[in-house]
Amino acid sequence: MFGYSEAVLFGRARSGVVALLDVLGFGQEAPFVMPSNLCSSFLMAILSSGVKVELAEVSPHNGLASDRTLVDVMKQSSVPGLVMPAHLYGFVQPYEQTLSYAKAHNWFVLENDTIATQVRFGGASRSAFGDALLVSFGYAKTIEAGGGGALLTDDVALASELRLRANSFMPLDEAAKRAETEFMLFERHLRNEVDQKNGPTIQDRERMLFSRVPECRHGFPESLLEPLASAINELQTTLEFKRNQVENWNRCLEPFNHILLPPDINCEVPWRLIRRVPNVRNKIVPCLRNYGFDAGTNFPPLTASFPSLISTRPMNGAENWGSEVLNLWLSSEYDSSRMNQLVESVEATLLNA
Repeated sequence: MFGYSEAVLFGRARSGVVALLDVLGFGQEAPFVMPSNLCSSFLMAILSSGVKVELAEVSPHNGLASDRTLVDVMKQSSVPGLVMPAHLYGFVQPYEQTLSYAKAHNWFVLENDTIATQVRFGGASRSAFGDALLVSFGYAKTIEAGGGGALLTDDVALASELRLRANSFMPLDEAAKRAETEFMLFERHLRNEVDQKNGPTIQDRERMLFSRVPECRHGFPESLLEPLASAINELQTTLEFKRNQVENWNRCLEPFNHILLPPDINCEVPWRLIRRVPNVRNKIVPCLRNYGFDAGTNFPPLTASFPSLISTRPMNGAENWGSEVLNLWLSSEYDSSRMNQLVESVEATLLNA
């Protein structure tokens, strides 16, 4: 579906990236260039591999790192490393300059496609471009199997080495899932504590988080093989449903397009219905939640969460994107009646905002 010849399964998508870094043998000075608005668990997994994380600014209008920005960050390093264009939220844009620079200067291109934007059916031409591509099968992903991920590549020797690593990892089990959940709750608790007058500092939070980072090297468990096969078999139906849901949301929310701003980029595979809500997002979200709607927000930039670990300039684009995004679900519970109820709630909320 992605156009690659080899696929290696792992217990988590980030386990695959850790294995990839092991195989590539990057040293501590090797840069790992990635967008500044990924989740903290991914950052911690990468740092555990000993590479030097370099963050790329993202657009405040769509949350993606631009082609030019990735190249600019790569040029700041005197040694080659790994660059990771990421198709976050299902949005896509070209990365020709990144590919050209990487090829000319011996960088490895890892395409982060956890939402499966590059999947193709019916003989359609391949659009994936990475030396390897990362896809996830975890919660709320497009190919949702309850866990796991894969690295895809055309490099047979690389795939062979990755399989050796994958086979040496302990399979993802219930204990690992519990540890991950506990860590996420702990991280959320610390984030709330930092905002309180007598709470820990951000630097204290960083140290406490890294003292409790869950193990990130997991193999793919046999128990997920059947759910994964089912998710793959149903993928075309899943994508059709998600795209229809986006169209339905767009029709319902059209009167508010001047306030709930659509992203300025093509969405190949919808993850959520995403809108930017400048100035009043933090008023709308709690009101919608009070009305019973599971309105969501996005990660803050990694520079805000880990200022000591990631010593770099402020990421204003990521800050703006993270502070303005409103996410609405594409699940079946949002039929036309439920969508109209939310529209009425938005209208009531805006009147009082």
